[in-house]
Amino acid sequence: MLLQYRGLSWLAGGDKGLDGHITIPNILKKYNSNLFGQSYGIGSADVYDVAYLNVAQPFAVASDLVGQAQLLVDRVLSHPE
Repeated sequence: MLLQYRGLSWLAGGDKGLDGHITIPNILKKYNSNLFGQSYGIGSADVYDVAYLNVAQPFAVASDLVGQAQLLVDRVLSHPE
């Protein structure tokens, strides 16, 4: 997949704010402006400045979940906040 619009993902996207795009992070940010970890922009899970805590991979299958979960735990534990 060439382009991954992570910032617009309904589950993890943070682009455009709640008025511009309805996503779970944009809804949560309405009640907690300190929320962090949502994706911004276009890019892959390997580009931290785009993906942040969104480690989902396109075309992943259930057998890939353990690796994704470990990557997420590693990112959360290494985050300064």
